[in-house]
Amino acid sequence: MVCDINDLPQSQWGSCCFNVTSGNLGYIGYGQENTGNMIAAGVTHGAAIECVNSNNQGFNDWFLPSIDELQQIYNQRVVIDATALSNGGSVLVYGAKYWSSTNWSTTDAYYFDIYGQGEPNMRSKFDVGWVRAVREF
Repeated sequence: MVCDINDLPQSQWGSCCFNVTSGNLGYIGYGQENTGNMIAAGVTHGAAIECVNSNNQGFNDWFLPSIDELQQIYNQRVVIDATALSNGGSVLVYGAKYWSSTNWSTTDAYYFDIYGQGEPNMRSKFDVGWVRAVREF
């Protein structure tokens, strides 16, 4: 997995009241599938769309990470920040709540506080959160 060197625009998770039942997998390797399932379910704006529409660093295969993929970003945050800065990017934002592609219910989805609590939690899909895309290599 490769983490983008910049955040994408802050946004809502996606359309509220979509219960993306096939998008609730939190495991490593499921972010891309979850993102695709969100779009297939009719999500037309928000974090997943920001990722899918990104062409950062010349790539067009970005997706919204699953909650366990965000855990790995947290585990590697020092390396990711150093790599991002050395390549003209930006560090992960202290205390920011980064959206995952892991659905919880029709109204809530998982996010990860990269520096604050260092753990996953749930919040309203209406809330505006931070977005950092990932891609496979």
